[in-house]
Amino acid sequence: MRETCGKCGAEYEATKIKIPMRDKDKEVCECGNTLRSWNGAEMWDYKLITHGNTYKAK
Repeated sequence: MRETCGKCGAEYEATKIKIPMRDKDKEVCECGNTLRSWNGAEMWDYKLITHGNTYKAK
């Protein structure tokens, strides 16, 4: 599923992964905004598609 950061507009491809044990974690955008947090028998994998408006090339 595709998700967009509400703060900077960066786009991510998000995939939900079921795991056999409980996991508590969060995924953070390149701008520092929390995209998703979870606490259960699942985790999320995020891959950046397009940078947001706060991205600065190095």
